[in-house]
Amino acid sequence: MPRPTRLGFTLVELLVVIAIIGVLVALLLPAVQTAREAARRMQCTNNLKQVGLAIHSYHDTFNCFPSGFIFQAPGMANRADRPNRAAGFSWHTLILPQIEQANLYNQLNFQLGMWQPPNRQAIGTQLKIAVCPSAVNPVKVFRVGSGSEPNSDVDPGLTATNYVGCGGAFTQSQYYDSPDPQKNGIIIEDSNLRFSNVEDGTSNTFLAGETIYWGVGTDDPGTVNNFYWDATWFGHFKKDTGGRADAPECLMRTGQYRMNPPKVAAALVQRNTFSSRHPSGANFVMADGSTRFVSTTIDHTESVYNGQVLPPGTGTFQRLCARNDGMTIGDF
Repeated sequence: MPRPTRLGFTLVELLVVIAIIGVLVALLLPAVQTAREAARRMQCTNNLKQVGLAIHSYHDTFNCFPSGFIFQAPGMANRADRPNRAAGFSWHTLILPQIEQANLYNQLNFQLGMWQPPNRQAIGTQLKIAVCPSAVNPVKVFRVGSGSEPNSDVDPGLTATNYVGCGGAFTQSQYYDSPDPQKNGIIIEDSNLRFSNVEDGTSNTFLAGETIYWGVGTDDPGTVNNFYWDATWFGHFKKDTGGRADAPECLMRTGQYRMNPPKVAAALVQRNTFSSRHPSGANFVMADGSTRFVSTTIDHTESVYNGQVLPPGTGTFQRLCARNDGMTIGDF
């Protein structure tokens, strides 16, 4: 008598098939994640490329690079004179017409504070070019409150960005009132630098680069960031001093500290450092408009300003942040 045809699997066979599928998924998942990160990094590179081209176009129009931060105002005595600072618009705002955002630029009134209408409606505008796809940013835009507490329902939001100008090799290189040798970046406060000021060559000098969000809650995209110095696109201001310019580190970073520091790094390091969510490095756009992915292993010596442009033996990373150190870099 013929044996009946068996239909289906035994329990052992089913477990073997599940195990094989699990192994295949485990092998495939890292490759998929790597491919996705490669695509995100390419999009980030393209964003910075467009930013670099926009800065070049701005230079073609005005014969200078955009000021990193519109900080000084008529009647302002010094940096400590907070109530008489300028409104606080940034280089990002100045290049809006060059990134096909002329309509948004024309909505802004540079004679008024950023927190006043019509500016308060514009400065929360989300721009795809402003954000790295690999970054973990809050969905809600950065809010500027009083002191170091940025969460306030009555204050306007400032849109987030992961791209900051290169202010130079040292902490406070981007400040308008730092000694001239210390101000060795390209994107600095109240500046009108030209290509002729990039003495080291445009292919050897950073123009802008990446930064991440350090504030509490950044691992949860649904929360609002509350680290005062995280990067913002249109500029930065402090509401309790009349809405005047504040915290240039939100717009420009320097080469003082090694990029991609650990999450437990001091606030001084976090707010002055280039960083990214890309493994092993970060994207930069050079002054010639080209883009480079720079490894975290790049030579770095954490030089401190000592009255000269850059001390002898300074690392490659700091020299890339300076436009006029006079030292040959070579391949990096």
